[in-house]
Amino acid sequence: MAVKNFNDSEKQKLIQIISQGSQVLGEVDDLRSGLRDTVKSIAEELELKPALINKAISIAHKGNYQNISDDSYITDQVAFWNELLSVIVTIIGSCILTFTSPTPTMHYVFPLYLIGSSTLCYASYRRRNIWKYSR
Repeated sequence: MAVKNFNDSEKQKLIQIISQGSQVLGEVDDLRSGLRDTVKSIAEELELKPALINKAISIAHKGNYQNISDDSYITDQVAFWNELLSVIVTIIGSCILTFTSPTPTMHYVFPLYLIGSSTLCYASYRRRNIWKYSR
């Protein structure tokens, strides 16, 4: 790349953009620091990990809602597997109910629904979803 000699006007433009860029980056650092402090405060208040709130902010900012199921697995694997078990067991119970109609074998359906409800309740408790709208 050839070295270019800049005239006074071009030098002034470069100095101005570098100065403005430096100021903007300083403001961004200040905003990030403020956000970090706010997230930490809210996380302590709600008894959550700050990383979880930061991840939600990142997903909302990027509009990247497709990876939520992956994030669900990463954030709490026990809750994820309980949710998955709940869905599978409830679907099996519903299939039994449907395919044995009009005289369903309820001695299979009731325990399956109980297991499905219980595992989903436990997963919701772990994720604190069960208390979300109680205030």
